[in-house]
Amino acid sequence: MPTPRLLLRVRAAVLGAALLSAFAVTAAEPAPAKSAAIELFPDLPVVKGKGFEIKASELERAFMEYRANQAARGQAAIPEAQRREIEDKLLARMIVTRILVSKARPDDKAKGEVAGNKAYADLRQRAGTDESFKRQVESMGMTTESLKSQLIERGVSEEVFSREVKNKIAIPDADVAKYYTDNPARFEQPEKVRISLILKLTVDPSLLRVPNAKLDLPEEKKKANRAEIEKLLARAQMGEDFTKLVLEGSDDPDKKANNGEYTFPRGAMSPEFEQACFALKPNEISGIVVTKLGYQVIKLHEKIPAKKTEFELVKARIREQLQQQEAEKQMPGYFEKLKAEAEVKILRAVPPK
Repeated sequence: MPTPRLLLRVRAAVLGAALLSAFAVTAAEPAPAKSAAIELFPDLPVVKGKGFEIKASELERAFMEYRANQAARGQAAIPEAQRREIEDKLLARMIVTRILVSKARPDDKAKGEVAGNKAYADLRQRAGTDESFKRQVESMGMTTESLKSQLIERGVSEEVFSREVKNKIAIPDADVAKYYTDNPARFEQPEKVRISLILKLTVDPSLLRVPNAKLDLPEEKKKANRAEIEKLLARAQMGEDFTKLVLEGSDDPDKKANNGEYTFPRGAMSPEFEQACFALKPNEISGIVVTKLGYQVIKLHEKIPAKKTEFELVKARIREQLQQQEAEKQMPGYFEKLKAEAEVKILRAVPPK
């Protein structure tokens, strides 16, 4: 399977780095609305290759999605003078995506569908609610249906790249051992805490990824949540089962999956939350900790000392990393080879200088 960092590089090459945080741009999904340009001019091909073509409407739609994504992220409007440059980059990535998908075998398609569906489910879960998810997707000029299709297409593209390039790269054992020896700091694990927590929100989680949104809940709701967590804390201090209290009263959307339990390393938490966690002794319960998300009560299960990860536990990951570094070097040449084999012809007029 492709490694996470490699997937990001492939996605950047295939889909456009500026779109990664807002999912992807491809050329095969129906648009939610047509622009004036699509309505007024003939829908002629802008690219032709063996077995495929990309029409002007598809490029126009990709640009519209890109522009909507930029706006959703609070970016300034795209100057008209930059449009051609952006369209050229989008078109280049659309071409590679089309070719990669056309080379997919049944197993590539099956794995890509699994990866795409998982990516879709993860995005949906992070959004909090169906309503919030739909709003975020539509703010970027997409629909949830087209998003899922694009994520699956992206997954298929990644599988083809891994099969044809990454998986053919062999890394000698000596190179793996040398990397471990030469980079000791990379394998130091910081001290960690394993905790359970009860969360009562003071912000609307459905708006966390909406630019410039007013996150704070109404004061009445904040006061009600403060009163609720005070009651939950009192019950915890009286000896009630902490996991039961988590499941009963926490606003954490993941509580059913993990019973409110998390393991955090130093440096990965907000200062006030980290300080409270590391100040506790095992089985001790904190007071109410106030963070940007809301009110939290923490129970410490254990502190895990800092240590260096043993070579045997990381050698497979090191090999993957070295393999992916070499695959990244080969990526530009591979994509040029794909376009040459597909006899790609760009039919767009060259703008006057």
